[in-house]
Amino acid sequence: MDGPLAGLRVLDLSGMIAGGFATMTLADHGADVVMVEHPEHGDPIREWPPFDGDHSLWWKALARNKRCVTLDMKTDEGTALVHELAAEADVVIENFRPGTLESWDDDGITLDAGREIRIPASELGLGQGTPTQIRERFGLVQHLPMEFVYETPARLAEPERDRLYEWRRGDGRVSVNSATRGGVRATVNRAGHAQDIITVERLGLLEQSIKCGAGTDPPGLVAAIGDHLPAELKAVIGDD
Repeated sequence: MDGPLAGLRVLDLSGMIAGGFATMTLADHGADVVMVEHPEHGDPIREWPPFDGDHSLWWKALARNKRCVTLDMKTDEGTALVHELAAEADVVIENFRPGTLESWDDDGITLDAGREIRIPASELGLGQGTPTQIRERFGLVQHLPMEFVYETPARLAEPERDRLYEWRRGDGRVSVNSATRGGVRATVNRAGHAQDIITVERLGLLEQSIKCGAGTDPPGLVAAIGDHLPAELKAVIGDD
């Protein structure tokens, strides 16, 4: 296809609307876009109404001017094929979720990113101590989204380390795991000790950070809401 982006090779691993719209725009301007779909269910947009016969009009719009291939990126073979496609591409667009903290021991942590990602203790970059001690120090709750770099061995991404160190600054906070945003807000507002509540995961079901208000420290907030919120709570004491 002719256009200002003719000759540009784009690998689309995103799926859904945001990534699909971005690569659709690139394809409209002449880029050669290869879209990767799961071999069993394909892109979810294929099932979105309204339909023209058996075909989603959303899919007709977002998939136009693209080539589609199927592979399972959770398998070793699929991962190898993605690496080959990425090596030939000029641009790779993806919207994968970050790994989520699944388990930890003295040798490292395990993230769930659709497959288990093992990060050894030496690649955490969060200071001295075992992963268990680091988890307590930073207030890391289970299922916390964590950005990582997929290498051998895998490691935490630099922006993720910066984010966690930033959490450690200030007057302190409380981390909450596996509670809805509405439930946390209702409980904390009842106690009246929160300055702000930050939902880390978009659905509001995973890790949330409660910034303590004036005159409230994290241990005090945990004591105030602990009996009313069925979730894992971690108090983080600020460095300043």
